[in-house]
Amino acid sequence: MGGDERDHFSDEDLRLIYTSPLMTDPDACDDTMFWSLFLAPFHGSRPGEHCKVKPQDIVFEDERWIMRIRRDRRKGSATR
Repeated sequence: MGGDERDHFSDEDLRLIYTSPLMTDPDACDDTMFWSLFLAPFHGSRPGEHCKVKPQDIVFEDERWIMRIRRDRRKGSATR
């Protein structure tokens, strides 16, 4: 696999993620952690990338909300 390609979650992986206490127990984690974990598989991004998103990176464009995840400018960074 080259470039920015990533493996997809299997159905079993998704079942494990979304039936875990972090997703089903409101007291298991805070809202930031919940949404970071919840959105990652739908965006093809890592939860850590969501934690770096700034308010100005979320915009309403062409009648839909867009979260812009940009490549980290630091040399040697692995984020997209």
